[in-house]
Amino acid sequence: MPQFDILREQLLTLMPSNSTCAELGVGRGNFSKLILEIAKPELHYCVDLWGPIATNVQGTYFTDQETWDQRFKDIQQEFSAYNVKFVRDMTYHLPNYIDSKTLDWVYVDGDHTYDGCMKDLQAVKNLIKDDGMILGHDYRPAWRKRPDWGVVESVNDFVSENNYFLTIVTQERFPSYLITKTKEKNDEILAKVKML
Repeated sequence: MPQFDILREQLLTLMPSNSTCAELGVGRGNFSKLILEIAKPELHYCVDLWGPIATNVQGTYFTDQETWDQRFKDIQQEFSAYNVKFVRDMTYHLPNYIDSKTLDWVYVDGDHTYDGCMKDLQAVKNLIKDDGMILGHDYRPAWRKRPDWGVVESVNDFVSENNYFLTIVTQERFPSYLITKTKEKNDEILAKVKML
């Protein structure tokens, strides 16, 4: 597994300019804001239920529906100057809203259980262009407080099952990962990351 001493924000500098991208699991929009400011996509899909699911899925973001509704209104207002489309649904339902091979890249940060993460990865697999990328957050093993955490296992299985490449894993407390679909894109990204 290729680990690099970079931050997830730096991964955004590797994304193609004027791209079409999506973020699955937006919450309060903190990382969405960085995506919009650093990657500067032409179109960004913010995908989240903005509603209570379960504490093991949402962690400290878990709250009542009224608070989620306010968060959703706040993020819509905050991003009104950008070309953002909001999809208020379960993250793995994104294929119901966009066509195959529409996205240049996607950032997955939704359900961190094995099954939840795998659902998201499977959902975006055909939405990504052939030379596209799948990025995600929290590539770390389960621990005492989160024994149901399964991001590492689901990402590894997904990469193996599809003959993709786990191109980058950041070295942070909560690492991010970058998956490429082709050897050409894998090599291109590895060359670029070495220059950061």
